[in-house]
Amino acid sequence: MADDERDEAPPKPHLPLGNRGRVNLIDGRAVYHAASPYPEWDTMAPSGEVQAVKPFFRIDTYRFSHESHRLGDGRHEPVTVREVIERGDAVGVLLYNSDTRKVIVVKQFRLPVLDRGGCDGWIIETIAGVVPRDGSKTPEQVAVEETLCEAGYRINNPEPVVSFFSSPGGLSERIHVFFKEVSASDRVSRGGGDPSEDIEVVELSTDELTRKLRNRELVDPKLVIASYFLAVRLGLRLSAPSQLPDSEHPIHYAHQDFDGLKVRIKTGDILSVKDVDIWLNPENKYLMMARIIDRSISASIRWGGAEKRWGRQVAVDTIGNALRRGMNGRSEATDNEIIETEAGELRYSNNVRRLLHLAVASAQGDDNARAGVAVSSSDVRVVVQRALAEIHRGNTSVEFYLPRLRDWIARRGGRYRSVLVPLIGAGEGGLGAHASVKAILGGILSYCRSEGEKKLPEIYLLAFTDKDLEACTDELREAGFHQSR
Repeated sequence: MADDERDEAPPKPHLPLGNRGRVNLIDGRAVYHAASPYPEWDTMAPSGEVQAVKPFFRIDTYRFSHESHRLGDGRHEPVTVREVIERGDAVGVLLYNSDTRKVIVVKQFRLPVLDRGGCDGWIIETIAGVVPRDGSKTPEQVAVEETLCEAGYRINNPEPVVSFFSSPGGLSERIHVFFKEVSASDRVSRGGGDPSEDIEVVELSTDELTRKLRNRELVDPKLVIASYFLAVRLGLRLSAPSQLPDSEHPIHYAHQDFDGLKVRIKTGDILSVKDVDIWLNPENKYLMMARIIDRSISASIRWGGAEKRWGRQVAVDTIGNALRRGMNGRSEATDNEIIETEAGELRYSNNVRRLLHLAVASAQGDDNARAGVAVSSSDVRVVVQRALAEIHRGNTSVEFYLPRLRDWIARRGGRYRSVLVPLIGAGEGGLGAHASVKAILGGILSYCRSEGEKKLPEIYLLAFTDKDLEACTDELREAGFHQSR
């Protein structure tokens, strides 16, 4: 927002001169202000005419001395000259939507950070605004107004977090940071700022936020400080996730409303999981499996199912080839399509009888898939519900005679005994562990309500890290599950 002092900058410096005991402001003057010479640009208006522009900031310079700690006895340091950028006060506001469990931030272009540390100029930051110097509005009032203007949320009584000087060596700016928990009903507009601003509203899951903190991807100090405050408030773990050991004895959960619904948690590497009949494999809509050398669920399944020489060299890409055949020459699957393939060597090493590949991750950005992929919670719920329906039907279209016969005996009318569900979209899909588990459980419960829990196999969630396990236990409890034996 524009600073109210841009119209008229006083000829005198902001700070009154004179001896203040420990500090003596000997002289001072405003050297850059609203009345200073400033270039006239011929590209400011859409029509191309010249427009008068005034400086956004004001700079004062002072000649001063202050009491010396190193010299002692009340003596002063030598006279020094310093400039002060008079910025005034500002606010930053972090929102947390308790309905979606997402943090509401904004993204906009900031010229001073362009080419600094490889930054392209667009940064994620808190909602922000300038406090008028004339005292007409308090920081809290500005926080409320800017939240509505930039993010579209109507709030009141935001909680003060901290006030700090952004760069006390050269700026007078003091920033007041606020926090507010909101709900979906509090959003009354799209936001985006006033007509002179170009602001994108961004929602981050708490997993995304903590990952960005750990990876030092956040560069706005208001957001960093507020994020640590939120992490303490919600009990978020800021340390890097650590891989869990492979579990021999899964954790059992039952649901309060569905007696036949059994969910278990297995931990560690997916290739350590044995004796689970069906594995779900989340994929992109192109159904192109990850490279065998990558570290992902898709890569592990592809490696585990491949026929190998000497235990290490891939001789036949069994599952990758089967999935390509299943696509029948198509380059892209339909939304949430499910393609079944054989399990390859996983049948013998892990006793896996079926693989269901889920086309759940969609390409992002205008430049095809080059901006990466993302997974939505709604798609996870839909594809999990559909996968359970596929499992109940017990299709075996791609399996050979003896496995089909053995599976028919095991199913006794179309039922497999167990299914493994990894945390769909929790990695590169950007969904986060908590949102992934919540969506998976939503799909399971939707299936139970429509088909009945007695038709379900045993369901295993796979927690690779301690963060995944925490998400599983939290969301299971939230969804009405309780630990059982």
